Amino acid sequence: MSTPVDRFLAVSRARLAPRTVESYRRDLEDFEAKLDADAACASREQIEEYLAQLRAVGRAGSTIARRLAAREGRPIHVPREPTPGTATDIDDSDPASRLP
Repeated sequence: MSTPVDRFLAVSRARLAPRTVESYRRDLEDFEAKLDADAACASREQIEEYLAQLRAVGRAGSTIARRLAAREGRPIHVPREPTPGTATDIDDSDPASRLP
């Protein structure tokens, strides 16, 4: 792994959950292996090609977003898609919408 990636992971260990840091480490290793180059120096075209490869093999949108976030050195939160008929389907923008 590259020095910028190592620095990112070191800083992340102080701010993020251990499993998140481990996921980022694996994501960055995969990115560098597919690229055969340093993740910190990847071009936009290389990143887009990598993301297209992930989509082509059926990776979930949340996985692709996390891998991109790891490469960009910033944590993300991907909200779950609302499931009709469950608590995640509630429109929180209008509290009155929850009243009977």
